Amino acid sequence: RFIVNKKLQSYCESISNGYKGSVIVMNPDNGEVYAMNSFPDYSLNSFVGPITKNEWDKLNLSKNNVFNNRSIQNTYPPGSIFKLLLGLIALEHREINKDWTVECNGTYQFFDTKFRCWKEEGHGTVDLNNAIKQSCNIYFYNLMQKFDFDFWYDEVLKFGFNKTTSIDLPNEKKGLIPNRKYMSETYKDKGGWSAGHLLNLSIGQGEMLVTPIQIMNLMNIISNEGFYYSPHLNISKDKIKNSVAYDKSVYKTIKNSMFDAVNKNHGTAYNAKANYDFVKTYGKTGTVQLCSNCEIEPHGWFGGFIELDNGKKFSICILIENGGKGSNIPSIMARNIFNFIIENDV
Repeated sequence: RFIVNKKLQSYCESISNGYKGSVIVMNPDNGEVYAMNSFPDYSLNSFVGPITKNEWDKLNLSKNNVFNNRSIQNTYPPGSIFKLLLGLIALEHREINKDWTVECNGTYQFFDTKFRCWKEEGHGTVDLNNAIKQSCNIYFYNLMQKFDFDFWYDEVLKFGFNKTTSIDLPNEKKGLIPNRKYMSETYKDKGGWSAGHLLNLSIGQGEMLVTPIQIMNLMNIISNEGFYYSPHLNISKDKIKNSVAYDKSVYKTIKNSMFDAVNKNHGTAYNAKANYDFVKTYGKTGTVQLCSNCEIEPHGWFGGFIELDNGKKFSICILIENGGKGSNIPSIMARNIFNFIIENDV
């Protein structure tokens, strides 16, 4: 027997028309998958009776890769959602406290290269809360310099990256989190890698790749303040609990920043706020630049969760390929899904 909620699955499909990407909705308390959408998809009517060669070729050779489950089989840079992870690591290992500030004037000079914030004029003086709420790049460029590359890599892997989630579906991809060895081999003919490459990793760009289901697990870990259950669609599957034993105060700090990103002025995830006062909405956006000085739209992410006053929780991950800023289409879709959940007592 499968857990997927038919009403919610159908609704997610209905608002995904015209886009490429993934929507996942879960119960963070037990790992149950309520909805999983990969789009564009195809009509199951094509497989009622014998399928013609022309019809098969049309589906199989489609540039939209309709047979790919983008939720578990496609990999993408995570963008600014990964700033949450760097914040967690820094707080847990006391490299900073939540009051540590950075001055953002829009650029970060690293030797002879300028790295820029998405906000050209800068954010001014920002602490961790404001850096997450407003998704300030400069803050995390500075923060990344506090870490040894191998240490950062080892900590990231604790959160389930670079491996499959063991969801009960075939052909799940594990993504890529680069380590020192990988970077050395990648750049051996280009003068070697430098600490400057790590700046891109700090904001979820560069050589790293993740699946939407892995980002979903990160949302569940933060929601639960330190643990997640392996995602599953079959209600009979054994629930496997995985823990990341950071201090609960660390998770609470990041959760508060995710709440502010949705609910406070200048928060990048403001479009995701549910319409009901008895619901707490938490979120983080991500915008993945695919090239510089080009007209290709970036990929847009939203990851987050809601807490209802009856104790129920729902987590969500949305990835829209070439969908523009995460604060736009993915966040609006998240709000619509949250409202649907509440209004239909999912």
